[in-house]
Amino acid sequence: MDREVARKLISIVSQEKKYARSITGNDIVNILVYKRKFLQESSAQRFEDECVNEGILSQDGEKFLVNFNAAGEHVPIDFSVDENVLFQQETKDTSLLDKLLNSIVSSGKLTKKEALQKAKKQLEQLEYIDLTIKLCSLMNDLYIDYSDIKKEIEKDIFSIISPP
Repeated sequence: MDREVARKLISIVSQEKKYARSITGNDIVNILVYKRKFLQESSAQRFEDECVNEGILSQDGEKFLVNFNAAGEHVPIDFSVDENVLFQQETKDTSLLDKLLNSIVSSGKLTKKEALQKAKKQLEQLEYIDLTIKLCSLMNDLYIDYSDIKKEIEKDIFSIISPP
């Protein structure tokens, strides 16, 4: 799922509810399907499930808790949604750097720009450490889970060290 588009959609729902920190499934359906017509009714449940899986929302009984600063999310006036783009799976061609940045952004703790600035500043004295490792260090400091990406990095490193 495209996290950026999903965050914008959740931000729209939160804005309609006066920037509430929790929303319901009915709020999502009423606002995104009927009022704003961003989604089809059949895909609203899938959207909720994917947002919970991606960590954009947390489920608390019947309510969903918004896991990022919805008021700080910029939504353009001419914003539109293509459901095919929204629900597309992340491709294997996505770089590790992009995956790390997407994980940081979806946690709601930092924006991409803030994450890059902080990672560069945090370990600036270590000039030979690449940005990927710096972002992993930043995620570790912020208690953001990056275990899937870590496994992918280890797999890439070991494939270089001992090719099949």
